[in-house]
Amino acid sequence: MATRWSAAARGSAIEAVGTMANGGSVQFRTGTPPASVEDSPTGTLLVTVDLQSPAFGSASDGEITANGLPLESVGDENGEIGYARIVDSSGNPVYDEDDVSTSSSSKVTVNTLTVSEGVDFELISLVMRARNPSS
Repeated sequence: MATRWSAAARGSAIEAVGTMANGGSVQFRTGTPPASVEDSPTGTLLVTVDLQSPAFGSASDGEITANGLPLESVGDENGEIGYARIVDSSGNPVYDEDDVSTSSSSKVTVNTLTVSEGVDFELISLVMRARNPSS
């Protein structure tokens, strides 16, 4: 038997996650994300983009979008982005996402996947979604 959440429940759940990111940041790293978001991050930290507070808007159909987009930063290291880690204002992990690309159909859209030290970087879009869990 499957468990299903209403759209309102999914919206409330993802808004709570988004609130955790208020004043936090998005870390773009090389490689693949760790098995669990509670695990130490993997890969090299290429660039960090600061989020606003509030970091995300209100949910619509179980998803939230980051506020203030596009958000800009400057590359800290050279490399290819493998995933994004959202952290809270104290640096604690909140959410990992490996659907990062230059395509607007991705959950995380950036201006380039190849980050260069000292070169401008832009976070174009960031969407977090709450799905119905499978039981």
